[in-house]
Order: sequence, then C-alpha cells, then structure tokens
Amino acid sequence: MIFPKFESWVDQRNVNKFCMTKYPGGGYSPRDKATIINMLTDPSDIGYRVIKGVIRRNSKGEKIIDHDPIIDRELFDLCYYPLAATDLDGNPIKEKKVRRYFHSETKEEFGLLKFRIRSNYGEVFTHPNRGVPSYIIKSPESEALMHYKYHAVIPGGELDTFVVDRLMKHAHETSSNQEDIAEYERQAQQKREERQKRLVQIEQSILDVDKEQAGLTRILGKIEVEIEDAEKTGDKVKKTLKQRRKQLIEEEIETLEIERIKLAKTKGEIEEKAESDLGSLDEEIKKLAASWPDYSFERRRSLINFLVKEVIIETMSTHWMRVEVLWLHEQWGREEMYYVRGVGYKHAWTESEDAIVKQHYETMPRYELMALLPDRGWNAIVEHCRLLGLSRRDMSGDRLVGAKRFSYSDHEFIRSKGWHYNTRCTNWENLYCRAAPAYAHQRRHPLPSRRSPLSLL
Repeated sequence: MIFPKFESWVDQRNVNKFCMTKYPGGGYSPRDKATIINMLTDPSDIGYRVIKGVIRRNSKGEKIIDHDPIIDRELFDLCYYPLAATDLDGNPIKEKKVRRYFHSETKEEFGLLKFRIRSNYGEVFTHPNRGVPSYIIKSPESEALMHYKYHAVIPGGELDTFVVDRLMKHAHETSSNQEDIAEYERQAQQKREERQKRLVQIEQSILDVDKEQAGLTRILGKIEVEIEDAEKTGDKVKKTLKQRRKQLIEEEIETLEIERIKLAKTKGEIEEKAESDLGSLDEEIKKLAASWPDYSFERRRSLINFLVKEVIIETMSTHWMRVEVLWLHEQWGREEMYYVRGVGYKHAWTESEDAIVKQHYETMPRYELMALLPDRGWNAIVEHCRLLGLSRRDMSGDRLVGAKRFSYSDHEFIRSKGWHYNTRCTNWENLYCRAAPAYAHQRRHPLPSRRSPLSLL
C-alpha cells in the first residue's frame, strides 16, 4: 500500500500524524498494523470533528460534523467496529467478534465447501463479489505490501450445486448397499466415541485443576499466617522464605487458572461440534435427498465436511473450470468434471489491449483478433470498441463457431479436449478408487454433456 508524496505546502507536523514511512521508490507506506487501523477507524472520514482522538460536541451534546464525509457510513462501520476498542461515544465494544470473509449485511450461510475447497493457484476465500456469494482464488504478489493477485471468482451457488448433486447421486447408490452403510456408521460412531472420550478427559482435567487450586489456596492461607508470625517475632529469614514460597504458589495458581480457561474453551468447542453431529449414516442417507432443503446450513456443511475430504478447483481458461473431489468413501474415490462458470475474468482493459483493438479491430478477422486478446470474448471486444468509438467493416465468411462470450482461450481449450463447441459441462469421471486394483488407477477422458444443470448460457 503506497501513498503519493504530500504537497510541499502541507505542514510537516500534519504529515507526522499519519505515522507513515518513506518508501524507497517515492511516496509513503504505513509504518505498521496500528497505522492502518487508525486510518480505517478515523471518525473524520465520516465528517466528524475530531480533536486529540475525541469527537467534539455542541452545547446540546450532539456530535459536530464540520465537513462532508469522504466514505459511506456503511463502509466505515464495516471497518470500524471489528477493529476499534470503543464505539463513537467512547463506550467499550463488548463481545467484539471479527468476522472473516463476510460483508456486514451478508448472511454467512454460504460456502458449503469452505472448509474443504483448495486450489493449486492460491488460497480460496469465501466472500460476496458484486453481491453474489463467491469462492475467490487469490495469492500474494508481495508479502511485504500484502498485494494479492486474483486468479478467479467462482459463484458459490453453481459450484456447490455440482458437488451436492453428485453427492445425492452417490447417496442414492450407496443407500442400496448395506455393507457401505455399515462401514460409514462404523466410522461415524468411532468419531463420536473419540469426541466423547476427549470430552470426559477434559471435564476430569477441569475437576483436577479445581482441586489443585483449592489445595494451593489452603496452603497459601497457612503461609500468610506464618508470614504474620515471622513479622511479630522479627525473624526476617523466615519471612523472606515464606514470602518467596507465597509468590511461587500464587504463580502456580495463576498457571492453573490459565490452563482451566483453555480447557473450558476446548470443552465448549467440542460441545458445539457435537450439537451439529450427524446421526447414523443409514438414517442420513435415507432422508438426505428429501430433507436436504430443510436442513440448517450448519448441518448441511457438517455433512459435506464428513463425506468430502477435499475439493480442488482449477481455471482452465477464461470460463472453463475443473473440479476435483476426493470423497471419504473408498468406493467413490477421486472424481473430476469440467464446467463453464457463469462469470469470467473481469479485469480492466489495459493500454496495450486498447492499442491492439485500435490498430486491428476494423480489418482483422475475428478469431485472429481474439488470439491477440486471449481472455476477451467477442461480445466483450465489440462492447469495448463501441465505447472507444471504433467501427468494423463486415467481412464475408468471418464467423465464429460457438458462444460469442467465449474467449480465444475458451475455444482453444474446447478444441484441445475434442469436445463439441456447445459443451457446457462434462459428466463426472472417476480418476481412481482407492479400493480398486492398480490397473484401474488410470485417468479417463471425461465425457462431455451438452446441457448444463445450471443453464449457464
């Protein structure tokens, strides 16, 4: 995060208030985390008059606004309350809870795959994008400056739907196999027993800490009496020894209290997980398809976390995505499918791209021009050129095969797979089953499907 240099007329004392560090390449960068927090929680940004960190008030006790806000109040509150220690009236913010990855007015009930999704391109976040709950793949370009490179934005609904639909199909198939159900029930019961055993151990540890603290407290009382006796008799050596012993016992009591707090916190987390625990697999599978819409979001996510080991997503081209799922069930194994996502790249046009269309848009055949702009669909090129005031001559025989929103990279990816140009998603294909013989661990070519269950066209 780099800020430009201050103008020469700005008082240096005001410059120092920003707590910035001069950047070697020119300008200023935040000195530390506190600098950024101060910037995001400054009431001056929403028009209030602030003197030495206090919002000034008029004779009626009303906060004074002496200039126009520079940011919306909603955006300010989104940053202020998770970061500030007090509200705008100076009252401590109690039970402050930082919410990661979610907008202030967005329900956190999206991202079924949040705890299982991965990507080889970077970390996957769940966050609304233009009001649409999405999975966002991004990786740091510069760790020092916390700049991120965005690789893809995938609408969460469409990806969740593909995985859930596949889960439902597996559930129907598995429900007829009692051996599979018995194995799942065994695993689920084992997890519940391990969790219960750990809960009993923690409860016993808390009782042990309480008993030990009580014993130390009694000993501490006796030592205090001995210190008083030593003071009365003038025995300085005994007094010093007893005071040292008292200090050690107090430290031990404090250490035990810290341990007790940690144990109580862990106990609460385990009990919270137990509330969303699943029933037997037999029961869950029988009612999975019919009851899925009625399940709470946490219960649905618990099912996903139980049945799915990981979901890997990759961008193959501007719109084409690859999804790979590793299921917990050995017979389900690892599967993959490809689909066209509803949203492609949305990066701004660069000067070099503008130069290309200005030079070639009028006369160059469509596909050749798209090859120079591999991540731009023909519709996007036409619309951008219209905004630039560019026109194009009609050329006989210059036609595109396939969707005009597809980019050159999309067309080439379809061609490399040998699919029909109207393909929008493929069938799920098994990469391998962990219980299958070695010769079966071969990657099979996915079969294309011309119809998308999400009507992505």
